[in-house]
Amino acid sequence: MLSSEISICDFKEYVDFASFRLTKYNIPHKKFYARVHYPDVTENIGLAIFGEVLEHLDDPLDMLKSCVESNVKYIYTTYYPFGGDDYFNLSGHSKEAQKQAPQSLELLRTLFHEVKFQKNRRLWVRKE
Repeated sequence: MLSSEISICDFKEYVDFASFRLTKYNIPHKKFYARVHYPDVTENIGLAIFGEVLEHLDDPLDMLKSCVESNVKYIYTTYYPFGGDDYFNLSGHSKEAQKQAPQSLELLRTLFHEVKFQKNRRLWVRKE
C-alpha cells in the first residue's frame, strides 16, 4: 500500500486554511510557515509541490537547493520562476524571489528534466 506524508509551507493564513481542509478529512499533515528552516520541510520527501508558494519565500533558491540536497526526485512548480514584473507586483510576492528567478530556473534545468504541462506549470524530474 502506498502512503504519504503531507507538509504544508507558506504564509500562516494559507497554511492554516489548508490545514483546516486536511483536518476536515482526517488527513495527517505537518505545518510549516514561510520563514522556516528549509531542510526541515524537504527532509525525506520524494515530491515537492510548489503551487503558488516559491514566490512568497524570501529565499526560494535556498528552498530549491534544500530539495536538491535532500534528494527530492520530483518538484512541481506553478508560475515561479517564470513570472514577470506584473506577477511579482502582486501582494505577498517577494522581490527577492524575483531576483532569484533566473538562478532558480538554471538550477532546475541543470539538475532536473523539465516536463511542461501548461504555460508556466512544470514537473521537474531529477536527472539520474
